[in-house]
Amino acid sequence: MKRGLVSNRAQATIFIIIAIILVCGVAITFFVLKKPASLNSNFSTDPDVQAKFNNLRENILDCMTFASQDSLQLIGVQGGYFLSPKDVFDLGWAFIPYYYDRGKIQMPSDSEIQNQIGYAVDETLTLCLDSLNNSDFKISYSKPST
Repeated sequence: MKRGLVSNRAQATIFIIIAIILVCGVAITFFVLKKPASLNSNFSTDPDVQAKFNNLRENILDCMTFASQDSLQLIGVQGGYFLSPKDVFDLGWAFIPYYYDRGKIQMPSDSEIQNQIGYAVDETLTLCLDSLNNSDFKISYSKPST
């Protein structure tokens, strides 16, 4: 008789643990998938202000897209460099680095190319954000660090 009682307790414990795991899983899923409140709804309830804010946000997103795409294209043209290395062939609008010169291999490493992409994105994004002309909002930001 005692053996059946232990077995029932073990089954009940397993079901309780499974129920707790399921409840926690549903709660975590709910909080993770829940969409955050829109920033502009907290910013103002005036539709005119929301429209101007949405326009500014789109311009900033366009700047970010432009900065990343333009930087990648420039890095590709300039052989993995944004900042010019010592030995290059200058084209005026871009440069071509020498990967092999006088018996010395000067190809950039993967980490150097990543750093160069970061420099390019930071510089391009700064120029793009500085060019945003918006009289409705005062835009301030810290220097980007990619």
